[in-house]
Amino acid sequence: MILAAVCLLAVGASAQVGSSGIVSPDGNNVQFSHEFADGIILRGPSGIVSTAGNLQLTDGQARLHNAVRSKRGAVYGPSGIVMPDGRNVQFNREQSDNIVLVGPSGVVTKDGNNIQLNDQGVPRTKRGASKAVFGPSGIVMPDGNNVQFSREKADNFVVVGPSGVVTKDGQNIQLGDNGLPISKRSLPRGVYGPSGIVMPDGRNVQFTREQSDNIVLVGPSGVVTKDGNNIQLNDQGVPRTKRAVPKAVFGPSGIVMPDGRNVQFTREQSDNIVVVGPSGVVTKDGANIQLDAHGAPISKRSLPRGVFGYSGIVMPDGRNVQFTREQADNILLVGPGGAVTRDGANIQFNAQGVPQN
Repeated sequence: MILAAVCLLAVGASAQVGSSGIVSPDGNNVQFSHEFADGIILRGPSGIVSTAGNLQLTDGQARLHNAVRSKRGAVYGPSGIVMPDGRNVQFNREQSDNIVLVGPSGVVTKDGNNIQLNDQGVPRTKRGASKAVFGPSGIVMPDGNNVQFSREKADNFVVVGPSGVVTKDGQNIQLGDNGLPISKRSLPRGVYGPSGIVMPDGRNVQFTREQSDNIVLVGPSGVVTKDGNNIQLNDQGVPRTKRAVPKAVFGPSGIVMPDGRNVQFTREQSDNIVVVGPSGVVTKDGANIQLDAHGAPISKRSLPRGVFGYSGIVMPDGRNVQFTREQADNILLVGPGGAVTRDGANIQFNAQGVPQN
């Protein structure tokens, strides 16, 4: 009975915001839908944030629900602001999600652009601190001027966030406090040394003894190693990923190698090429060329070879060719370059260890 009486007094004194609805002193109770109640993320002084939509409290409900704060005027909550004059400012989902904490003098946000509240509980204006707005199609500058991006530049953006931009080509853009791109000159660089790397974000990458011993020379754009697997550094001073390593360009008249050298074909080699594709070259003489991940020809030594035996052939691509009884009986001797048959029709193997046509 005592607990029930306390509850009745509490309901009679102010609006109560619960998990299933709002009990108002005037009797106009609000019942939440099942979807709204299940989706509640945060209940604050001015409303409720839910995955099913935000609910903004009225001026009267907010003031009663926040009796002490209501003396200041405005009520700033996670879903909006009840202004001193009774108007409601409703936040969108992104604005609500960006709020970490609402205190009596300010708001802490995820993107670091914290908000200071005045003595009325409303955000202070920053007349002298206008920020640029970087969007997928351009930038609204702090002075109000618009910078329009080209179609190519706009198409290159994957995600535009409050502190940076992710691009398709990997040349990601970091934004400063003013919302404008930070120039590459002002970005911190990594420091690559003989014992490890100090990364631009301050992390240390420690090399093993073997990795350290393998380093011959560290320069501003790359590292020379004893094993020949030299490392190219990007403009931040850290190793380029394999995807960023230059590829060879194989054309009908020659190859531009990843290191910039040109390999010029003879007239006969050029005339022998039928088609150049991303993974290989088809030639007129059938000695097709396979290209590696960097676009350069794979040496014959590294190509998989077929295995010719007395009962069949294991082909370079893994397929098995089974001989008939008559074919198997006809083979007298198998060597590295060919097979000798009983009927005198000797078989010569190509560079891949399979019979030549």
